[in-house]
Amino acid sequence: MGLSQAGAWARQQASALRVWPNPVFGASRIRIEAAPGTPATRRAEIYGVDGRRIASLPLASGSVLWDARTDEGGRVPAGVYFARISDDPASSAVRFVIAR
Repeated sequence: MGLSQAGAWARQQASALRVWPNPVFGASRIRIEAAPGTPATRRAEIYGVDGRRIASLPLASGSVLWDARTDEGGRVPAGVYFARISDDPASSAVRFVIAR
């Protein structure tokens, strides 16, 4: 983990997830990592600012690369998004920005 990655993880410690890079500038892959000890059956869920779930991603290996597409395959527009762990009421959402 590089210095900038370590800093991003420290800022997001209140949540069980880390989204990197944040903000995202035209990247086609966004890394979403779960904190150590997160059960492999959990999923990372991505929500728009309107509260609608736009993607649900498996966290079987503790992290996942998201291609910034909805579950239906459409590309998400630039904007603010939130990620959280499914089925974990203690999980707070992590805010991240996609800029195109």
